[in-house]
Amino acid sequence: MQINHYSADHKRFEQDFTSVYAGIEPLFSITDDLERAMTKDKPYFILPAQQAVDGCKHVFYFEVVGDKYVYSHLI
Repeated sequence: MQINHYSADHKRFEQDFTSVYAGIEPLFSITDDLERAMTKDKPYFILPAQQAVDGCKHVFYFEVVGDKYVYSHLI
């Protein structure tokens, strides 16, 4: 399964991710790792506190639509 880069919510995912991610790697270079961290039964990934600009853990939730992950929200 893949993140749906063509969904209306993908731009919001990019904005949310880059607003909290403290790493130097661009999002496109770690997307495969993020997709491997998720499953159909677990459509989310956790950004650990040590990788966040605010030092807090963040959870990115997706919905499974067909064979794609569509971004839902960030907690």
